[in-house]
Amino acid sequence: TEPTRANYRFTGWNTAANGSGTAYAKGAVYTGNAALTLYAQWAPNTYTVRYMENASGDTTLSGTTKFTTHTYNKPSNIAKCGYKRKGYVFTNWNTKADGSGTSYGASSKVSNLTDKDRGVVFLFAWWKPIKYQITFDKGNKAASGSMETITAYYDQAVTIPKNIFSRDGYEFGFWTTVKKYNGKNWYYQDQESITPNFITKENDKLQLKPVWLYSVTLDPNGGNGEI
Repeated sequence: TEPTRANYRFTGWNTAANGSGTAYAKGAVYTGNAALTLYAQWAPNTYTVRYMENASGDTTLSGTTKFTTHTYNKPSNIAKCGYKRKGYVFTNWNTKADGSGTSYGASSKVSNLTDKDRGVVFLFAWWKPIKYQITFDKGNKAASGSMETITAYYDQAVTIPKNIFSRDGYEFGFWTTVKKYNGKNWYYQDQESITPNFITKENDKLQLKPVWLYSVTLDPNGGNGEI
């Protein structure tokens, strides 16, 4: 019967406690005729950490994160996140897919995540949507008024606030992006709920400006009735 020791595995026998003597394998036959003391030899348990992307259904996911091997009672670093997702940034690893477990930062030093020899520990990537700002330009130097910048998040709908710019001789028509995205300008109605997922970088800015329409006044010029 092999001896046991918590969190270590038995590797054989040796005539020296520190393993510097003659080694005897498990099950070896001793043929000598003198008393002999053999000391159990031990190796700390090892385990593997595997890293899960935790982004089911996201077709933009790319990259890999290679598993790491760890030794019991020997602190060592877990991996950086090698995965990438459009519109998201990695925040930490977690022992539970739903984030309810223990969290670890990328490259954190850990120890004894399991006491099972050659066990496998799964860590799940956790993500947050990138944050960006929506700013409002008057669209013309002759226009007046100001509108506050609003904060938005990737893949989350945000409502454009009511236009408060004004321009003499013109009426507000709708909003358009100042820059082109995916090769085109985007157009939005006032107070429309939008999800501009072409903004994918943290702290980027989406600038909108009004499209001004000529104000046309109809004068009956001596006639009667409403126009």
